[in-house]
Amino acid sequence: MSVWLKLSNCQGGTIRGHSDGEFDTSVELTNSRAIHFDDYSAEPKKFQGFGRKVQRNERCPCGSGIKYKKCHGVSKMSTGIKSDNSSFTAGKATIIADVGVDLANKSVAHIDEFVHIAPDTQKLVEILSNMKLAPPPELVEEAIASVKQAGSKEVLEKSRIKKWCTEQGVNAAMWVQLATSIGIAALGG
Repeated sequence: MSVWLKLSNCQGGTIRGHSDGEFDTSVELTNSRAIHFDDYSAEPKKFQGFGRKVQRNERCPCGSGIKYKKCHGVSKMSTGIKSDNSSFTAGKATIIADVGVDLANKSVAHIDEFVHIAPDTQKLVEILSNMKLAPPPELVEEAIASVKQAGSKEVLEKSRIKKWCTEQGVNAAMWVQLATSIGIAALGG
């Protein structure tokens, strides 16, 4: 497994800048405290597995609600920040990876502004067709229009489609995929 930056048993420090390249994990923290990420972005290119063998017909561990074979069954997973028994804060962090932040063993994170983009974000049509109960088309159209008008998908947090998803019990991972897909449909990308 390749890591761009690995910190073990560190006390304090700031990480700034951009990391990209051929690695599985952007930053790995082990037994470290008071690490601060400031205006940091990462884009790992290699991918790692879920840590266990996932059966093809099981739901994907990424939380999308889709079967593993149709979601991440054909590729491995990349991780932006992996933290094991560590604490860190992030002022502004943008990570393009399958898993944005992986916290394990009493890790603590405080993130002010965090943008996580999955490299294989599905198109809106695919997301809607994979949902057990898709939102009404007028809510989707309203969401796209409001994102276009505002120029940011942040408006979705207080939208009627978000309220509808909460009432229907749509899990957080599925909401993130839906919101990202609406943002891409509205703003391009």
